[in-house]
Amino acid sequence: MLVRRIPGRGGEGEAYLRQLRRSAALARDRVVFRGPIFETAVLEGELRAARIFAYPSLATRGETFGLAPLEAMTHGCAVLVSDLGCFRDFISPNETAVVFEGGAPHSANSLVVAFRDALSDPVRLERIARAGQLNLRNFPARVADKFLIDFEKLISDAERTSR
Repeated sequence: MLVRRIPGRGGEGEAYLRQLRRSAALARDRVVFRGPIFETAVLEGELRAARIFAYPSLATRGETFGLAPLEAMTHGCAVLVSDLGCFRDFISPNETAVVFEGGAPHSANSLVVAFRDALSDPVRLERIARAGQLNLRNFPARVADKFLIDFEKLISDAERTSR
């Protein structure tokens, strides 16, 4: 499992990271916390080798899209994310990703439970990874369609206002 983290950003900061590391200690060497990876080939290799890509963001403000989970999904990696709204455009809980309750009082515990559930059923995890990757094939077209709808509404509103 790959846990990619940029120091000083997201979640509840260092305290949250320490809590995650303590929880992950039970898994010994099966959980790896990675820092930033800037070389494309290295990142792609890590994503292809990982069973789960965890993006445990709790940032209800500032998290606008969640590009990292999307990137992981394109490489066939199952992703685990919180239930933040920014993921709803490309994730269906338990279909295309594993989702944990980020707003729960003990979000790290909710994350641990989600990891355990995901790892307890390798067939389900593989199905989620494949579904996530397949779902992304149409994602650019869905985003483009949403933009076109928004643009058409803006044009229509502007024309109505100018009359």
